[in-house]
Formats: sequence, C-alpha cells, structure tokens
Amino acid sequence: MILNKRIFRVLLKQKAIYIGSIVLVMLSSLLYSNLNIAMKNVEKNKDLFLEKTKVEDAKAILQRPIDDIKKLEDKFNISIEARRQFDTNISENTTIRVFEKTSKVNIPYIVEGNDIKNMNEILLEPNFAKTNGYNLGDKINILDKEFTIVGFFAMPDYIYPLKSEGDIMVNYKIFGTAIISDKAMNEMPIKGTVYYLLKSHSNSLEEIKEYLGENHFIIFWQEINDNPRFSFVNAKLMGSAKMAIALPAMILLLTSLLVAVVLWRMIKTEFTQIGTLYALGYSKKEIGLHYLSFVNIIALTGGIIGTIFGLFLVKPLSEYFTFYFNIPLIDNSFDYKYILGSLLIPYIFIIPTILIVLFKALRYSPVKLMRGKTENSKVGFIEKSLNLKKLRFPAKFKIREIAKSIPRLFVLIFGITLASMFLLLGFLYRNSIDYLLNQSLNDVFKYEYNYVLKSYETSNIYGGEEYNFSVFKVNGKVESFVVFGINPNSQYINLVDKNSNPISKNNVIITKPLAKTLKVKEGDTIVITNKYNNDDYTIKIDKIAEIYTGNNIYMPLSQLNNLLGFDSNSFIGIFSKEKLNIPEEKILKFETKNDIKEAFKAIINPLRVSLGLVSFVAFFIALIVIYVVTGLSIEENKTNISMFKILGYTHKEINDLILNTFTIPIIIGFILSIPLLIKSMDTLLNSFAQNIDFAFPLKLNTVSIILGFLILYITFEVSKYFSKKNIFKIPMSEALKTQRE
Repeated sequence: MILNKRIFRVLLKQKAIYIGSIVLVMLSSLLYSNLNIAMKNVEKNKDLFLEKTKVEDAKAILQRPIDDIKKLEDKFNISIEARRQFDTNISENTTIRVFEKTSKVNIPYIVEGNDIKNMNEILLEPNFAKTNGYNLGDKINILDKEFTIVGFFAMPDYIYPLKSEGDIMVNYKIFGTAIISDKAMNEMPIKGTVYYLLKSHSNSLEEIKEYLGENHFIIFWQEINDNPRFSFVNAKLMGSAKMAIALPAMILLLTSLLVAVVLWRMIKTEFTQIGTLYALGYSKKEIGLHYLSFVNIIALTGGIIGTIFGLFLVKPLSEYFTFYFNIPLIDNSFDYKYILGSLLIPYIFIIPTILIVLFKALRYSPVKLMRGKTENSKVGFIEKSLNLKKLRFPAKFKIREIAKSIPRLFVLIFGITLASMFLLLGFLYRNSIDYLLNQSLNDVFKYEYNYVLKSYETSNIYGGEEYNFSVFKVNGKVESFVVFGINPNSQYINLVDKNSNPISKNNVIITKPLAKTLKVKEGDTIVITNKYNNDDYTIKIDKIAEIYTGNNIYMPLSQLNNLLGFDSNSFIGIFSKEKLNIPEEKILKFETKNDIKEAFKAIINPLRVSLGLVSFVAFFIALIVIYVVTGLSIEENKTNISMFKILGYTHKEINDLILNTFTIPIIIGFILSIPLLIKSMDTLLNSFAQNIDFAFPLKLNTVSIILGFLILYITFEVSKYFSKKNIFKIPMSEALKTQRE
C-alpha cells in the first residue's frame, strides 16, 4: 500500500515517542518470558527433585522408639526410616547440622562430586560450602573428627535450610547442613536427636499417627506441608509466579494507553488527510490497517527484542532460584507456550485499545473529516465548567491544559503511579524488615536463648523460664499453628495491643496474623484441633497481640497443661537470658536470638542491589511516560508556543507554562501509589501466606517516601531537560503558518 511509505517518515519524526513505547513493550515481554519460563523451570526441577529423593510425608519424634520398623511398614503400607542429627559449632558463629545418611526417605541428591563411600567422608550443602569457602576435597573438623568433603548435596526437607522453624530468612554464613554415614554417626561423641521419616504409599497418615500416639507417645509430629523449610519455597514461588503475570500486564496496560493517546493525537491532526483519502477511494479498512501498522511495529519490535533478552536471562534466573532454594537444576528447558505468549501478549493488550481509537475516528463522514471539525473539537465539559476569571494567565493556561485532554492526564497519572509503586517497593521491603527486626526481636522477645527439650519435665532445675507448647489446626482454615503455655509473670515475652499497651499474660492471646487468617475478634470462641492426637478443644480469645512473626496463641502455662491433660507444671521449653547448663542429650533444639538477627542482616546487602535495580526500572518508566506526555503537549501547543515567542515570552517562561503544567498530576500519581502499593502487596502476601508461620508487616516510613519523591522529581527534571530542546526548535512562523491554513 502506497500509504505505508510514510510510516517510517512519521516514526523518525517522532522517534522519541515511538522508541519509548517500544522499550515499554520490550520490558513487559522480557519480564513475561523470563519470569514465567524460569518459574516453570524451577517448579519442574523441584518436582523432579522431590520424586527422585522420595520426600517424606511427615516426621515424628517419639517417646518410645520403634523396635520393628518392617512390621509397621507392612501393616500401614508406608516407608519408615530413622534418622539422627546433631548440631555443632565449626567456628564461633557458625553452626552445622549433621544428618545421618538415609536410603528410603529424604534421600540426599548429589549436586556435585560423589556420594559417601567411606566413614571419614562428608557431604555439604553447596550454598553453605560456597559462602564459607569450602571446596571438594577440603577437610572439615566435626567434633574433633576430620572429614573429607567428597560432594555437595540437596535434601528435600531442607530445600530452604532454616536453622530454626521460627526463622524466616536463610543465612548460610552462620548455618549449614551436612551428611555423614551411619557408621560415622555411631562414632560421634554425642548421640543427637532421633526421629522417624514417614512416606505413605496410601492416601492418609491418620492411622499410623493414631497408632504411634497410642503406642509410642508422639512428642513431635510434622507433616511436610507444615515444614517451613519446604512450604516457604512453594509460597515464594507462588508469589513470583503471580508477579510474573501482574508486572508485564501493568506495563502493557500503560503502554496500550500511551500508544492510544499518541495515535489519537496523530489521527486528530490528520482528519483532513483521512477525509481526502476517503474521497480518493480508499476504504475504512485500508486506512485502519495503515494506522494499525504503527502499532504493529511497536508490538512486534518490542515483543521480539524483549523475548530474545528474556530467553537469554532464563538460565541465570533459573540458576539463581535453584541456588537460593537449594533445588538441583536437573533439567533446563524452555516452555514454548510462554515464548509464543511473550510475542502475542503485546497485541492482546494494545490492539483492542487501538481499535477503539480507530473506530472512534473512522466513524465520521468524509465531509466532516475534510473540514477537520468533529464534535471532539468542542470545549470539554470539565474545561467549560472551570471558573478561572480571578486567576493570573499562567495559572489559567496550566489548568486549562490539564483539563483539555483527560485521556492524556489519566495516562500520565497512571504511569507515574505505576512507576512510583516500583520505586517505593524496595523502600517498603526494607522498612518492613527493619520494623520486623526491631519489633519482634527487641520489643516482644526478651530472651537470648531458647531450649526445647526431648521430653516433658515438671521441675526446672536449669534456670531460665519454662514454657510448654503444642501444634494445632483449625479445620478448613489453618493447617498448623502453635499454642504456647507461658508463665503469667513472664519476663521474656512482652505482648502488646495495637496501641502498644501491655497485655496481661493471664489472658488467651492470639497473634495478629493468625487472628487475621481465622477472622476472629477479641471475645470470639474457636475450636482448635491438636495435630498430634486429633482431639478438639474450645477456647475463647481474650486479646489480639500486635505481633507479626508467628501464627501463635499464648495462654497461661497451667491452662495449656490442663487442656492437654498434663501436670500443671509440665514444660518442654526454657527461655533464658544466659546460656544454661543442660545436658546435650536432653536438648532437642537450641536457638539464639542472635541467629535470627544475623539472618535478617544477611538479606540487607542483597536488598540494596535489588533496590537499585527496581529504582532504575521505575526511573526509566517514569522518564518515558513523562517525556511522551510532555512531547504530546508540545505538539498540541506548537501554535501557542510560537505565539508566546512572538509576544516576547522568554524560553524560561514558555518552559514553565508548558512543562511545569504536569507537576500537580505527577504529585497526585505519586500520592496514589502509596496506598495502592500497600494494598496490592497486602493482597499478594495474604493470598499465599495463610499456612506459613509468619506475616509480613508492611511499613513505609516518611524518610523513604521523601527519598522516593526526590527520585521521581529528578526524573521529571531530566525529562523536562530533554523536552526543552523540542520547544526551542519551534519557530515563530508556526503561528503564522497555522493562521494561513
């Protein structure tokens, strides 16, 4: 078609606008292809890994050991394997958890090197080895015994190797895992903890759990989906998968609106030419296809470039996720439907928007188009209703300029809101972590050391402050949470309400995330089911505590013991300010508050890098949106700008009139981004975090908001700097030329 000869001429004339649109499409296609293919890759490798390693269905610690495992396996159609473990320090601040090698359940997968063959050989978790400088063939000392590192491994129940189940962040600098042979474990000077791994070959674990409870007394029972070292991975992958859809969609929606405004502006200025083409015999279809060619170039070019870049980045992103989660990369492949989707999704978003614009323009008769007059040439309702008589001319001009094009104003506000949400996301994450670190660790939990014993005791001869706990669920709502029995005069747990007032520990107190999940209020009664014996209990919630770490309920120690049928003084845990002299063989778990602090600190440095990257993306989006919208404003005001020059206005005054018009919409977009970001992140977190023993407090402080706005304002100034050149190029003769026309 002869018409299409002008396409590249128009593109070159307004190259900044079209290049900006192409870049936005490229960014959305890159994110869509890269994130979706990488997430699919990680999920596929996780499933392969779990299948190969025969991941447990549950693990149990029993008061009385199982004497005949084979008999129970045959009776309940289940695989059972005993596994021992112990913790030891290999340096002042670094703890390693050593496991006995298993062969039926939770089989270690060799990521690199070889499996254990001799008693003096050991396997290390690869991230821990890399962080602490261990290589294959190196020696490592465990309890005064020297082992040779022969391989690196991954283990399904420690995909996300948290030291304690109360942790939320991995810190390989202070904690890692290792595997030795059963013979080497027998030679160790400490016995460690023995527990049983169970993998059912039928549909239910209830029968075996009931049998073990009656005959062996269950001290600890945990199904695999209740294990945060496993469930955190699913939650994080789910969140990443949702972001893989949401982020490209938001950027493409912005691009669609931006291109629609640009194309409508082009068509409006060419009404006369379109009417002439009608008169010459061109059909609406031919004219429509001509204008769609501009959109096709944007969608096709951006889609292809973005998809190619996205595919190049799939392997690095897959390796990052598998490394981060300790999932071996068994099979690295592309899902081609996402490649096709990455190419088509720009069309899915942009074409419908543009067709609306085209139908709106092409519905006019050739006569109206040739005259260049349509009903849209009239003054808009908003502009007409403004009473600006008392204002000075600069203020009148700016307000009318804003009201004159509502679609353009909407695109600007939407684009700034989206860019600001990107910009503030990193600040939100950091502020929330700081709040969580200070509120949970310093204000709520006053102890330094936490001991969990292997069996219940009734007399505390060790010191510190005793407590008890058990794991419960609420059918159909929450699969796992902990009820703690604490001393009513506890000095180590400080519970406060939403107004920061202390709560008496004689009450039954529920933490905020659990209350939110269960949708309970103070004074409500709930039925909870014990995970160990399936008994139901009815409890009344007295208070809600402003605590974010933990799906927990706190009640007086004697009340929990009476509920469970224990002696009123029974306890299985001890909080303490100092290290206690408890025999190693009596300790099931030991953790320090410092470990949790170090885990939080470990994510702050990588967060700085992420913050910088997200800020750059936000800067780029804002720059494109502001530049394109100001470019449109300059195009529409060519005659006015020329007339201003004739009347003697300086460049500075003209720049102020044209470019500073958008200051208020930009401020509005930034302000809107704050509640929208918090609301969207809250919805996203709630959608996949119900069964995780943790809720993320979303906090954004004033300093972060000010910094975010300063970055946005700098972006605005950069965009204005580039736009000034276009104003300088407009000659005084433009007004006279328009007058002749």
